[in-house]
Amino acid sequence: PWPHSMGALYLLVLYTTICHLTSADRHFPSMSMTNWDNMVFTWQNAYLNPNDPPTASGITSLRRSESYSSSSLSLDSFALKVNGTLYDEWDGEAYLTSDGSFHHMLQAQSLNITRSYTFPPYCEFYIVTYTFTNDGLYPLEVDLLDFLFGTSTTSTTSWVPGEGEGYGAIVRADTGTATGTGTWGDITQQHQVGNQTGDASPIEQFIKTGTLSNVTAYKTSSPCVASLSRMIIPGDGRPTSMSFWRTLQPNMASLASVAEQITQHTSSYWMQQGASTYRTFLSKGVQYSNTNQTLVDFYQHSLIMMKNSLLPGQGTFVASFHPSYGFKVWARDGCFSAMIMDAAGYQEEAEQFLAWMATAELRPNNEGFHTCYDWFTGDDAGFVEPQYDNAGAFLMAVYHHFIISKNLDFLDQVAPRVREIEEFFLSQVGAYGLAPADYSIWEESSDPHTGQPLPTSYFTFTQSMAYAGLVSAATIEKILGNTTRANIIMARANEIRGGVQSHLWVPSSGSEGYYARGMWSDTLALDPRRDSSSLAAVWTGLSPNASWSQSHLSDIIANLTQQGHALGRYWGDIFFYESKFNPGGQEVGAPTPPWGVTTMFGAWAELALGTPYAGSSVLDRLHWMVDHGAYGGMAVGEAVDGVSGQFVMSGCPDLYEHAGVYIWTSLLADGLALPPNPALW
Repeated sequence: PWPHSMGALYLLVLYTTICHLTSADRHFPSMSMTNWDNMVFTWQNAYLNPNDPPTASGITSLRRSESYSSSSLSLDSFALKVNGTLYDEWDGEAYLTSDGSFHHMLQAQSLNITRSYTFPPYCEFYIVTYTFTNDGLYPLEVDLLDFLFGTSTTSTTSWVPGEGEGYGAIVRADTGTATGTGTWGDITQQHQVGNQTGDASPIEQFIKTGTLSNVTAYKTSSPCVASLSRMIIPGDGRPTSMSFWRTLQPNMASLASVAEQITQHTSSYWMQQGASTYRTFLSKGVQYSNTNQTLVDFYQHSLIMMKNSLLPGQGTFVASFHPSYGFKVWARDGCFSAMIMDAAGYQEEAEQFLAWMATAELRPNNEGFHTCYDWFTGDDAGFVEPQYDNAGAFLMAVYHHFIISKNLDFLDQVAPRVREIEEFFLSQVGAYGLAPADYSIWEESSDPHTGQPLPTSYFTFTQSMAYAGLVSAATIEKILGNTTRANIIMARANEIRGGVQSHLWVPSSGSEGYYARGMWSDTLALDPRRDSSSLAAVWTGLSPNASWSQSHLSDIIANLTQQGHALGRYWGDIFFYESKFNPGGQEVGAPTPPWGVTTMFGAWAELALGTPYAGSSVLDRLHWMVDHGAYGGMAVGEAVDGVSGQFVMSGCPDLYEHAGVYIWTSLLADGLALPPNPALW
């Protein structure tokens, strides 16, 4: 934290001095949690990438299913005075535990602070718990200012009398929704409502005087509710804890009812209820076991992250919790997330997403799915298009779900959308019989060096997904009794396979060759770069030649291996290094950083080919994923710095591209899941 003794709260100002983190300072930057029913919050650390100045850390939005598009909070955070010195910026390690709680570890002088978040499933509130310990020899006087900022909408703030100390409320004038906060009769001593800044701000009051003025009603467009607690933390290492509850309700009457329900039991009771539900969730799935507990912990934490990436009631899987990525649903990633959750034993979650995909808006003229959708609304989110790998992935995911669930009603429900995607592939035939050209998988519609537009390409990855999707669709049609249509679809799949074999294979000296990254749509010239995404030709079953498959895998490993066991995307990849489109500036020390998803693509290809690749090398790749995760066994983002070994903060965590692929690969390596090749299902 940064200590201050006077002045405006630095949570709210723009830093003019840019602070750069060292590699060792990179902490897990963002998280989201739901109650699995109708509420979600987003959280962020002080630093979202190594190059930007710090921002306020804490919960940054709280939403209900009645209007997921609108947040009631802009910040749920705190400030401290320790022996009179103010601390109001917090950056530290953040991690999950298997009971479903999320923890943020911080320090001020000799005071250790853990701010923990528990969102008990199916309860309409979350819990914020502060735990203080003192590593020093002498007691510390601690003043804790816990506060909420509402969104910039005219609101009435109030402190409502009630049992114990009552509760604070922010009621929006436009919707009537009520955000509430209170305690379980802990040691809170003063309260104040008012503005976020200025003379009527509880924050300013605390900074200047160390007290609150106990204003209990205030109307403003920048609402703030704050509570002040004073404690003496002994210098013997014994923990001191206190908890607050938060809720968002449709109106004040509902808030009063929920507040009464919450305070009928202690905070410990509710946290135990949440932990029990999370234990049941973990025990429900496929039971992955390993003698290395670190791998098991990483698996469980990844499952919890995946579960919380599904927006309850909406059915959308967000790609990343990182705010720089805009809380988007990448259609491709979501389809893989559905397959991964199915593989792990969570059919309900997979089916929710696929049912949503069956109703999602398609591109004009039904030309497949949009690249991205908004997590909160399900609307088109506008990103690089076209990307057609998601169309093949959807067909794969539908068939995969049916194979696992045997749910014919589900198949009938999604059949109209399946047919729309089939028709797209049947009617849209590219050069040499290939699936249409696009910008999948790496979305490079512009040159990363110059920013100039690039043509679409017939990428091996997209062709592999189209092939696997059509193989899946042909089997679906057989299940539905449409043998003639199944034969037509299978013929189209084989046409794509033939085009890849004839026009995307590159002979190479010293080996049989490899599959090219793609073929440019404007000139039909090969893009001969090695690209690890082209390993999809192996693990989807598109490559019919075992010798070619082995040659391709060997070539990719020889050319794209990083850090011994990981794979970069393609040689000369400058994303996160010096690309014009870096989301957070330069975050890696050299081109071609290793990515988690491509490393797992390598493992899938190794497992598909068996010896000599399967076994120890796959385990080494899984260990690499864990070793380059964040503190506490947390899956990270898309890439890792190949020089320092630290994770890239932008996009962290990426749910499918690190957490999800780790889950599926762990299960595949132990023979507990179906491989990503529909011909083998």
